[in-house]
Amino acid sequence: MCGPRVHEGPGKSATSHAEAKTVGELWRGIKTHEAELRRLVEAKDLGKVHEVAFAVRDLVAAMPGQQSAQLPPARLAKLKGNVKYVATLAERLDAAGDAKDEAATERNVTQLQAVIAAIEALYPEGALK
Repeated sequence: MCGPRVHEGPGKSATSHAEAKTVGELWRGIKTHEAELRRLVEAKDLGKVHEVAFAVRDLVAAMPGQQSAQLPPARLAKLKGNVKYVATLAERLDAAGDAKDEAATERNVTQLQAVIAAIEALYPEGALK
């Protein structure tokens, strides 16, 4: 995890680790947490999934405010839609992890990975480095 983190529930957004970062720094954090989610699922450590899912949510939510304004309007709109979907998936991961529902957790992590890949595709090559 990067920096101090407070567990945030529905409708809340912790930004302490996402403030004043470049889109590249945010992206590296997202990819780190994505790998951590996969590791937690493989280890069947579902009780910690919510922390990582909410960290991803917060980092993704910060992306439209960072140098993403340079994206064409259609791509920026897609990014904003993906931000909302990532928040939904974080809530689902919280519920699935708390319920120790391995199948639902795996399914939602897979969906989250697909959305993260879609976000990456919105940016020009090298923009997220």
